[in-house]
Amino acid sequence: MAQTNRIKVVIDGVIYELSSSESVEYIQTVSNYIDRKIKSIYSVKSEGAINPSLRTLFISLNIADDLFKEKERVRELEREAVGLRKEIAAMKGKLEKIEKVVEGVQPKKPEADNEKPKHGGSGVSKVTPNNATHRPTPKPVTNNVQTTIE
Repeated sequence: MAQTNRIKVVIDGVIYELSSSESVEYIQTVSNYIDRKIKSIYSVKSEGAINPSLRTLFISLNIADDLFKEKERVRELEREAVGLRKEIAAMKGKLEKIEKVVEGVQPKKPEADNEKPKHGGSGVSKVTPNNATHRPTPKPVTNNVQTTIE
Protein backbone atom coordinates (compact mmCIF):
# COMPACT_ATOMS: atom_id res chain seq x y z
CA MET A 1 0.00 0.00 0.00
CA ALA A 2 1.28 3.47 -0.87
CA GLN A 3 2.52 5.70 1.91
CA THR A 4 0.33 8.70 2.73
CA ASN A 5 2.27 11.94 3.00
CA ARG A 6 0.98 14.85 5.06
CA ILE A 7 2.10 18.40 4.35
CA LYS A 8 1.07 21.92 5.30
CA VAL A 9 0.85 24.34 2.36
CA VAL A 10 -0.06 28.01 2.01
CA ILE A 11 -2.50 28.89 -0.76
CA ASP A 12 -3.89 32.41 -1.02
CA GLY A 13 -2.57 33.20 2.45
CA VAL A 14 -4.39 30.29 4.09
CA ILE A 15 -2.61 27.29 5.61
CA TYR A 16 -3.99 23.92 4.51
CA GLU A 17 -2.98 20.49 5.75
CA LEU A 18 -3.04 18.05 2.86
CA SER A 19 -2.46 14.32 2.65
CA SER A 20 -1.62 12.40 -0.50
CA SER A 21 0.21 9.35 -1.78
CA GLU A 22 2.21 11.76 -3.96
CA SER A 23 5.61 12.97 -2.77
CA VAL A 24 5.85 15.98 -0.49
CA GLU A 25 7.82 17.82 -3.19
CA TYR A 26 5.09 17.20 -5.75
CA ILE A 27 2.31 18.38 -3.42
CA GLN A 28 4.31 21.54 -2.68
CA THR A 29 4.91 22.17 -6.40
CA VAL A 30 1.20 21.85 -7.23
CA SER A 31 0.21 24.04 -4.29
CA ASN A 32 2.71 26.73 -5.34
CA TYR A 33 1.30 26.61 -8.88
CA ILE A 34 -2.25 27.19 -7.61
CA ASP A 35 -1.05 30.01 -5.34
CA ARG A 36 0.68 31.72 -8.29
CA LYS A 37 -2.49 31.45 -10.38
CA ILE A 38 -4.51 33.08 -7.60
CA LYS A 39 -1.95 35.88 -7.27
CA SER A 40 -2.04 36.44 -11.04
CA ILE A 41 -5.79 37.08 -10.81
CA TYR A 42 -5.19 39.60 -7.99
CA SER A 43 -2.57 41.36 -10.08
CA VAL A 44 -5.14 42.18 -12.78
CA LYS A 45 -6.33 45.71 -12.17
CA SER A 46 -10.06 45.86 -11.90
CA GLU A 47 -12.53 48.28 -10.55
CA GLY A 48 -13.54 47.01 -7.17
CA ALA A 49 -12.95 43.63 -5.58
CA ILE A 50 -13.39 40.49 -7.60
CA ASN A 51 -16.32 38.35 -6.51
CA PRO A 52 -14.96 35.08 -4.95
CA SER A 53 -17.03 32.98 -7.38
CA LEU A 54 -15.75 34.96 -10.35
CA ARG A 55 -12.20 34.72 -9.01
CA THR A 56 -12.55 30.93 -8.77
CA LEU A 57 -13.87 30.86 -12.33
CA PHE A 58 -10.92 32.89 -13.63
CA ILE A 59 -8.43 30.72 -11.81
CA SER A 60 -10.10 27.58 -13.19
CA LEU A 61 -10.07 29.00 -16.71
CA ASN A 62 -6.36 29.88 -16.43
CA ILE A 63 -5.50 26.38 -15.21
CA ALA A 64 -7.64 24.78 -17.93
CA ASP A 65 -5.90 27.01 -20.50
CA ASP A 66 -2.50 25.81 -19.29
CA LEU A 67 -3.67 22.20 -19.50
CA PHE A 68 -4.98 22.53 -23.06
CA LYS A 69 -1.83 24.31 -24.23
CA GLU A 70 0.36 21.58 -22.74
CA LYS A 71 -1.78 18.87 -24.35
CA GLU A 72 -1.37 20.59 -27.73
CA ARG A 73 2.37 20.85 -27.14
CA VAL A 74 2.50 17.10 -26.41
CA ARG A 75 0.59 16.38 -29.65
CA GLU A 76 3.04 18.55 -31.62
CA LEU A 77 6.01 16.76 -30.06
CA GLU A 78 4.43 13.38 -30.87
CA ARG A 79 3.94 14.44 -34.52
CA GLU A 80 7.53 15.63 -34.63
CA ALA A 81 8.71 12.32 -33.15
CA VAL A 82 6.80 10.39 -35.83
CA GLY A 83 8.44 12.51 -38.55
CA LEU A 84 11.87 11.99 -37.03
CA ARG A 85 11.31 8.22 -36.81
CA LYS A 86 10.39 8.20 -40.53
CA GLU A 87 13.48 10.26 -41.34
CA ILE A 88 15.68 7.87 -39.35
CA ALA A 89 14.18 4.88 -41.18
CA ALA A 90 14.83 6.54 -44.54
CA MET A 91 18.42 7.30 -43.57
CA LYS A 92 18.93 3.69 -42.44
CA GLY A 93 17.69 2.55 -45.84
CA LYS A 94 20.12 4.89 -47.61
CA LEU A 95 22.95 3.72 -45.37
CA GLU A 96 22.21 0.07 -46.22
CA LYS A 97 22.30 0.91 -49.94
CA ILE A 98 25.62 2.73 -49.53
CA GLU A 99 27.07 -0.20 -47.58
CA LYS A 100 26.07 -2.59 -50.38
CA VAL A 101 27.70 -0.36 -52.99
CA VAL A 102 30.87 -0.10 -50.89
CA GLU A 103 30.97 -3.89 -50.47
CA GLY A 104 30.72 -4.32 -54.24
CA VAL A 105 33.58 -1.87 -54.89
CA GLN A 106 36.06 -3.28 -52.38
CA PRO A 107 38.12 -6.22 -53.68
CA LYS A 108 37.43 -9.45 -51.89
CA LYS A 109 40.36 -10.98 -50.05
CA PRO A 110 41.29 -14.58 -50.93
CA GLU A 111 40.07 -17.01 -48.32
CA ALA A 112 43.18 -19.23 -48.54
CA ASP A 113 46.81 -18.62 -49.52
CA ASN A 114 46.69 -21.28 -52.25
CA GLU A 115 43.72 -19.72 -54.02
CA LYS A 116 44.53 -18.53 -57.52
CA PRO A 117 44.19 -14.81 -58.15
CA LYS A 118 41.13 -13.73 -60.10
CA HIS A 119 43.26 -12.14 -62.87
CA GLY A 120 44.11 -15.57 -64.31
CA GLY A 121 47.74 -15.62 -63.22
CA SER A 122 49.79 -18.57 -62.06
CA GLY A 123 48.88 -18.30 -58.42
CA VAL A 124 52.32 -17.06 -57.41
CA SER A 125 51.98 -14.51 -54.71
CA LYS A 126 53.38 -11.04 -55.12
CA VAL A 127 56.70 -10.17 -53.56
CA THR A 128 56.33 -7.43 -51.03
CA PRO A 129 58.88 -5.87 -48.70
CA ASN A 130 57.48 -7.94 -45.81
CA ASN A 131 58.03 -11.32 -47.48
CA ALA A 132 60.94 -10.52 -49.86
CA THR A 133 63.92 -12.80 -49.15
CA HIS A 134 65.51 -13.15 -52.58
CA ARG A 135 67.57 -10.37 -54.06
CA PRO A 136 69.04 -10.58 -57.57
CA THR A 137 72.75 -11.46 -57.62
CA PRO A 138 74.79 -8.68 -59.18
CA LYS A 139 76.83 -9.65 -62.23
CA PRO A 140 80.61 -9.47 -61.79
CA VAL A 141 82.26 -6.46 -63.32
CA THR A 142 84.87 -7.41 -65.95
CA ASN A 143 87.09 -5.41 -68.17
CA ASN A 144 87.42 -6.14 -71.86
CA VAL A 145 91.19 -6.49 -71.74
CA GLN A 146 92.44 -10.01 -72.42
CA THR A 147 95.49 -11.18 -70.71
CA THR A 148 97.60 -14.16 -71.66
CA ILE A 149 99.41 -16.14 -69.09
CA GLU A 150 102.42 -18.10 -70.32
